Order: sequence, then C-alpha cells, then structure tokens
Amino acid sequence: VFAHCVSGSQAMEEPLISPTSSLGSMGPAVLKTSSLGLMGPAVLHERQTGGKEIEKAFYAEEVAKLVLWLEKKDETDMKSVKMFTGFTENAYRYLFAYEDNFPHVEPELQVILPSGKKENEKKLEPKKEGAIIAYTRSQKMTDKEAAKVLQSKGNPFVFEKNGEPYVMQT
Repeated sequence: VFAHCVSGSQAMEEPLISPTSSLGSMGPAVLKTSSLGLMGPAVLHERQTGGKEIEKAFYAEEVAKLVLWLEKKDETDMKSVKMFTGFTENAYRYLFAYEDNFPHVEPELQVILPSGKKENEKKLEPKKEGAIIAYTRSQKMTDKEAAKVLQSKGNPFVFEKNGEPYVMQT
C-alpha cells in the first residue's frame, strides 16, 4: 500500500502501514499519510472498496486498518511467487449453461474431490445464468475405498479407467 505524494515536481511513494498495532498479530497501523510526516486516520481509496468512493463516516477505523494490512500482506505474498521460464499454463474448462433451459428438472449436483471427499452437494436449480463448470480431464482419485463407495451408489462422476478410480470434478 503506497500513498502517492507530490512535493514540488517530485512524486514520492511511502508505505501507509506497519506490522504493529492494537489488533494483535494482524498488526495494521497507519504511520504516515504524506511525505510531510503527518499522522492521520486510515482512509480507504476506491481501489480498496470495489471501485466506489466511500466516505470515512461509513466505515470503522479498525476496518480501514484491516483492509490496509491485507493489501500489504497481498503485496508481500505476491513477491514470494516464483516464475520459471519455459512453461505456460493453458487452463481449459467445460461449461454447461444449464440456465433455465430445463425448468422441470432439478438434478443433484455433487462436487467430489480427488480425495473422495464431497465438497458440495445441492440441487441444480433452473435459473437464468446458472451453469456448471468442470475440468476438461478426469482426475485420479487418491482414496480407492471412497471411490468404491461412490461407484456402488451409482455416482456418475466417479468411474474406473485402466483399473484405477477417477472423478470428473465439477
């Protein structure tokens, strides 16, 4: 998080927060709001509020400090990402626009992880802009016993391929 301050003809960047405050280990605290060394309240900018200008009166100081701390943490985390040359990921997904094309049908939607754990289970309701997204390849399941149980229940998303259990994860 940086404040862009202009002093004369020279623009300067200065950190807005430090890792210590009364919020325990989270620690956001405003240090300075300008290159002049002025102390001030934590103020949120449009980039931190979803592109909307929100007056200071409509959020608590602690919320602003938390947002500033999270922004600084994201900046730090991004610096830890390693990039390697020679690899480009091409991410593909299947999209089935269920929408309201089947108004009288509400199938059971299950999200099953390769571990065999059911992450989600719900009725797929016919509604505008409703869709299912799935990986373009099946994934090998790590828990063969869970795969057997799911297959015995007739789960269409779990199947065998080359003698090994696989799942088509939505």
